[in-house]
Amino acid sequence: MEKALVLTPPAKPVFHPVPMACGYYVAQFMLAFRGKRLRSLIPQNFREALTDGPIWSVELVKLLSESGEPARVVCYGAGSEYSRRMFLLDQLQKRKPVAILVRAKLLSLHWFVVCGIEGPDLLIYDPRTRYGGPSSSRWGLP
Repeated sequence: MEKALVLTPPAKPVFHPVPMACGYYVAQFMLAFRGKRLRSLIPQNFREALTDGPIWSVELVKLLSESGEPARVVCYGAGSEYSRRMFLLDQLQKRKPVAILVRAKLLSLHWFVVCGIEGPDLLIYDPRTRYGGPSSSRWGLP
């Protein structure tokens, strides 16, 4: 059995009042791991988030890079299950969380962050309110 590999969470939790702005919250969360702050403004309401549109991979890289944390885009789905797991382990051992963009429903995209691996399980930060907010069984934890 593999030893658990978990990054220490940021000292100050990242909360997410605007679900449509998940890319911004993911960037904020990833920077918090490195003791840095997001230098971009986060949409403050649903209308602002819709106007901004989704944060694509290159835009997330730009948000992170402009905030002092170099980043790159990797086509994660292209490799085997083993190579994907090894990539995650390598990044986490370097204390670098990994942001992943997924298709959550037919027409919606969603960002989350892999923060650790414990056996076969991925430990993630998901900026959707229902996972990090009051409805969570462990409220306040990302």
